[in-house]
Amino acid sequence: MREFSQKLNLQKSIFLIDDVLERVQKNSFSVAVVGEFKRGKSTFINALLSKEILPADVNPCSATLNRVTYGVKPLVQIKFRDGGIEEVAIDKLADYVTKLTPESEETAANVKEAVVYYPVHYCQNNVDIIDTPGLNDEANMTEVTLSVLPEVDAAIMVVMAQSPFSQFEKEFVETKLLTNDLGRIIFVVTGIDRYNSPEDAEKGIKYIRDRIQKMTTNRAKEQYGEDSPEYEVYYKKNWNSKGVWSFCLPSVTSKAQR
Repeated sequence: MREFSQKLNLQKSIFLIDDVLERVQKNSFSVAVVGEFKRGKSTFINALLSKEILPADVNPCSATLNRVTYGVKPLVQIKFRDGGIEEVAIDKLADYVTKLTPESEETAANVKEAVVYYPVHYCQNNVDIIDTPGLNDEANMTEVTLSVLPEVDAAIMVVMAQSPFSQFEKEFVETKLLTNDLGRIIFVVTGIDRYNSPEDAEKGIKYIRDRIQKMTTNRAKEQYGEDSPEYEVYYKKNWNSKGVWSFCLPSVTSKAQR
C-alpha cells in the first residue's frame, strides 16, 4: 500500500500508513481522555494513578496534551513545538501545561506535549493515557484535542452527572469520535456522589445511557438503514442482551468531587 501510494504521489496516505506501521511495530496502545472543560478529566486520571500528578483546578486548567506513560522513575519531558525537549520535575508540570497563570499559559502555547513517566500499572504494557484540554472552552484548546484523535486507539469520554450528555457532547461523539474509527469509546460519569441517593444516581446513569443509545442507534439507522445487515451487525456488536451499550463503564467518583 505504501509503494502504491508513492507511485500515485498520495503524500497524505503515505503519512497515515507510516503512522500505522510505526504503531504496529511499537506494539503500543494509546487512550485519549476527552470531554468538555471542567468535567474532571485530569482528576479522573489522577484517580487511576492513585496520586495527584496532573494539574487540576476549579477553573479550566489543561492547555496541552499530557501523555502518561510507564517509567520506573517519575519525571516529565516537555516537548516543545520547535523540536526542543526539556526534562523537569513532576511538581513543576503545572508551570508548563496549564493556563492558571499568564506565565504558564504563555509557556504552554509553545508546548506540543508533556510526557509524564510514572510507575502506574495501567501503563506497564506500552499503554499511554493522554489527558486533553477541555472541549467547548477555547477554540485553540479544542483543536489541540481534535489533533490527537486520529493517533489514538480508544477514547474515554468523561461526562459530568450534573450535566448529563449535553448537546455539544452529543455532536462531538457523532461528528468527531464516531468518525475517527476508534476501536472503543468508553463513557465515564463523574460526580455521582452529588446525587441525593443511590437511586437517583442509578436514574441519572440510565438517563445518560439512554441518550447515548438513542443518539448512536439513530445515526446508525440513517447511515445503514434499519433493516440492513450492516445495522444488525452494528447493534449486536455494541449492545448486549440487556440493552446496555458495551461502550459504557460503571460510574466513578474522584476524591476531588466528594
